[in-house]
Amino acid sequence: MCIKAWFSILFVLFFTAIGVEAQTMDQPNIDFETGGTSVWNYYIGRCCPLVLDTLTASALPNRHTITSGNGLDYFGNFPIVCPGGGNYSMRLGNNINGSEAERAEYYVHVPAGLTNYSLVFRYAVVFQEPGHPDTAQPRFAVNAYDSATGAPIECAQYLFVASSALPGFKDATETGGFGPVKYKEWTTASINLSGYEGRTVIVHFTSGDCTYGGHFAYGYIDISGGLFAVSTVVCNKHEALVSGPGGFDKYYWYDSTFTNLIDSSQFVSLPNPTGSTKYAVILKPFPGFGCPDTLFTTLRPSDLDMNRFEDMVICNGSNLNVTAVGTGGEGVLRYAWAPERPEICGNCETLTARITDSVTLRITISDTTGCNISDTFRITLDSCSFTLPNAFTPNNDGKNDIFRVIGIGLDYYKNFSFSIFNRYGQRVYFSKDIYAGWDGVLNDVPQDIGVFFYMVIYTLDGEQKMLKGDVTLVK
Repeated sequence: MCIKAWFSILFVLFFTAIGVEAQTMDQPNIDFETGGTSVWNYYIGRCCPLVLDTLTASALPNRHTITSGNGLDYFGNFPIVCPGGGNYSMRLGNNINGSEAERAEYYVHVPAGLTNYSLVFRYAVVFQEPGHPDTAQPRFAVNAYDSATGAPIECAQYLFVASSALPGFKDATETGGFGPVKYKEWTTASINLSGYEGRTVIVHFTSGDCTYGGHFAYGYIDISGGLFAVSTVVCNKHEALVSGPGGFDKYYWYDSTFTNLIDSSQFVSLPNPTGSTKYAVILKPFPGFGCPDTLFTTLRPSDLDMNRFEDMVICNGSNLNVTAVGTGGEGVLRYAWAPERPEICGNCETLTARITDSVTLRITISDTTGCNISDTFRITLDSCSFTLPNAFTPNNDGKNDIFRVIGIGLDYYKNFSFSIFNRYGQRVYFSKDIYAGWDGVLNDVPQDIGVFFYMVIYTLDGEQKMLKGDVTLVK
């Protein structure tokens, strides 16, 4: 998972497929999400050593490049935009040699009154490995300084020099005739700015070709600024699979008291939380590439829930009308009905559709954290033509004692009324309940054998209809 504006009141932890809440601070265009290069300062110079002595009026094409879209790096085959972090990143440098060097500079303002603050960034690096002496090799550097004094920030001086033994780097299989090429995929790193509250820190990202001008280096960066209270939802009350940020040598997971070591790998399954539960991970970088850091997070179970549906029968050609009701969850809920067909709506709570054949429907409700909950039910079509018998025998033998409507899908008949009259025109029975019927009794007096007349009025699919007929009461 990538980083866009990932800072924490304490520190930040990244998760795989788990939602995060945040309250951001203003660090203009630090994430390049304007799609432009404003606010940052840009330099060009030479290497090696890295000397960036020319401040450019703006970013230079093919030297300080905003990346966008779904493209992959030619050599490393990783995304040119930080995965999951937004629409834009930046590439420093290119695959053209010539002892060129490029720098992007940002002034990070650490909020006053904040004693614990970490800048977490993502980077990816590509360079040739020509086998020169270390002082002449292509390189990529990250540095941070106190803007007031120029003093370097402790554990904030990263320098990657082309080498066959670089930790975390891979050999490119596609070299395009450039010879050996090393690359490092998008990787997370942090700069601990605790103690710099109310001050401004300068952060430099720099790429440099080899000294002799024959071999290139370039890198990608993605960084943002914010003040975060991190709270992670464990979807559907399942076990939480969490991941520490990539690119570190070792990971040590603890409970909030640091008394119990839970795991020592990047990926770990944490127990299903019954309430808010805090965890910590200690990140140990590769030797010579920064200092250990500690990140915290809080897991809490999702309370997303929904109503459930029963299988149902409807009339062939009738309109289905059902409403899904989601409760709990985070933010605005989204509704997705499946299968996707012309008569099935998109993001709607109430599904109104003319169903032309029997189908199994699935409704999935999701929230802004990515948690979701689903229910499946079967819709069966029926002709929905009801009938009434031409005789009944109300003698309490349990057989044909009640004169009533007989059919399937009766719920789809609306505005129903059922009247029965004797031969004198007197109404002996009336009901608006389609499931009710006449037991042959009027005013507690069983009626004699004879012919009675009925009238049924109902509405089906918006059309009012009337059915008349007669029935013989037999004893």
